[in-house]
Amino acid sequence: MAQVGATSETGKQLLKALNILVKLAPSGNVSNASERNMLEQSLMKNTQNGAMIQQMKQAQAKPPGGAPAPGGAPAPAMGAAA
Repeated sequence: MAQVGATSETGKQLLKALNILVKLAPSGNVSNASERNMLEQSLMKNTQNGAMIQQMKQAQAKPPGGAPAPGGAPAPAMGAAA
């Protein structure tokens, strides 16, 4: 997987094939390779989820309604005599 990358078309096809083959293995048999594959998949999901959470936090930090940034032009005084 590291040679082709999990996001490449070849990598996606490899993951699909591995998921099909895993169903054929008897339950309880966990090889080092399958354990590593599960860890890699978990890591990839965690990385994707972390990026989404970061985007959500950034979106929440923005002021609603396009409010001006702090330090902008001062608002005109109300009821000022002309």
